[in-house]
Amino acid sequence: MPTKWRIMILVAALAVASAAAEAGVRRHRARPTPLCGLPPADYQPPQPPPAAVPALLVSSPGVPLDPPPAAADGAAAMSLQIPGGIDPRRLRLKVFQFPTAGVTIDHCSASRIALTIREDGFWRVNLRADQNPQVTAPNVVTPPVGAAPIRALPAVRLKETIYLKRNLFVVKFRGLGLYREALPTPPAPPPLGKPVLLDLCSIPFWVQRGVPYDLVRQGYCPDAGLYFDRIDRVEMEFSYR
Repeated sequence: MPTKWRIMILVAALAVASAAAEAGVRRHRARPTPLCGLPPADYQPPQPPPAAVPALLVSSPGVPLDPPPAAADGAAAMSLQIPGGIDPRRLRLKVFQFPTAGVTIDHCSASRIALTIREDGFWRVNLRADQNPQVTAPNVVTPPVGAAPIRALPAVRLKETIYLKRNLFVVKFRGLGLYREALPTPPAPPPLGKPVLLDLCSIPFWVQRGVPYDLVRQGYCPDAGLYFDRIDRVEMEFSYR
């Protein structure tokens, strides 16, 4: 047999042997399972922090409002005689008033605050909000400038807010029960925990610089009617952003 054929047969035999050897080799590979999304964790969306620590204010005890006298004649009297009909004017109301001075944080303030709840669950909030209010100084005679002693000022870092054109005010109200103690002066939250019988959602609203804003909001909450007679006072939480 020629040498050329012998070389070709040898190369072919080696190729077959190599293929047979590779067929019996197992190569192990680690393949992690791909995830299609984030793990199912309780993620919270980023919330803008308040610009100041929220202030708490407690109202005076609820004052019931007497309903108007019922109509004695006419179509109104006939409408009240309809079986199952309820005249909303005859439902009981309770008003919670806050101190006249209200609450102030930096350049933002809220005053003339009142919360009204009705025994069927409807509520209404009204207040006045101010951001950098414009104060008109009275006409006074300016005394002549004299040589006054110079006193050192304490190292207090003041917050500059006059450049802010508007702020987002946020108020929240909670109805408290079992609150029969007298309010301290100035009013402050109670030292002991009180049951929260009514928890209204936060009410955000924008206030322009130097423009008073009269807020009137209303809504419905079943707890306002369910615990109408057990809500003694209301706690207000006030902040701004």
